[in-house]
Amino acid sequence: MQLKKPNKGNLLAVGTLALFFAIGAGGAAALSYYKSSVTERLNFKLALPAQEVSPITVDMSAQGLPKRLLQPDSIRLRARSLENKGEEPLPLMLAFSGIPGTLAVKSGGEEFDLDEQLKLVEPGGKWRFDIYIHLPAEFRKQQEEITGQMIVMHASDRTPLATVPISITWGDL
Repeated sequence: MQLKKPNKGNLLAVGTLALFFAIGAGGAAALSYYKSSVTERLNFKLALPAQEVSPITVDMSAQGLPKRLLQPDSIRLRARSLENKGEEPLPLMLAFSGIPGTLAVKSGGEEFDLDEQLKLVEPGGKWRFDIYIHLPAEFRKQQEEITGQMIVMHASDRTPLATVPISITWGDL
């Protein structure tokens, strides 16, 4: 049996297939880097009644290059769980102070209205939500440290149950 010589059509098909494979592999690697660099997300947990609350520190200089180019003024904080460790259901509301710009809280994919909505967390239950902060551009230019807080309140009488300090820095000022 004698092997056939490859012709130009076969070589072109193999070359095209190899090129598409290389583009696909490179694209997958680039997308995974892009996703990890652009999705600036800091996770935190909180148990109520609050024992000790850890402050949240966002270092804007630690963002990846795509994040700095495409979303330089956006921050995403994720509450992995706000857990009710008490014996009674807790009707909760959130408030923020000292953080400039626009803020949005999303829970279960829907935006949470900070002024009107409350979340009832049953004993042993957890609430997961994301906080989206969009800072005014002048704060990035000035690179001043921002210190604010998230206040978790009992919805019926608006008494604070926990205060989470939030600071936003630009590395070594």
